[in-house]
Amino acid sequence: MKTQRNIINKEILKEAYKETCSYRNFFINENEALLLLEEVNKNTLMKARWNAYCRNVKYSEGIEFNEVIDSIKESIKIAF
Repeated sequence: MKTQRNIINKEILKEAYKETCSYRNFFINENEALLLLEEVNKNTLMKARWNAYCRNVKYSEGIEFNEVIDSIKESIKIAF
C-alpha cells in the first residue's frame, strides 16, 4: 500500500473483506488478525520465501518483507 494508499476506497475494501469472509465461512476479528500477522512476521521461512519471490519477480524487487507486513497491517485496520 506504500504506493497505492491514496487510491484505495476504504468502504469497498471493508465490503470486499466482509463478503470474502462470508463466502469462505471464515471469521476473525482485528486483534486475532494482527496476532496472526505477527506470527507470520516472526517466521523466518516466510521471510526467506518473500526474498526468493523478490529474486524471481522484478516488480517486487526492493520491497522489504517488513514493508509488506506494514501494508497488510494498514489493510487490516481499514477492513475492520
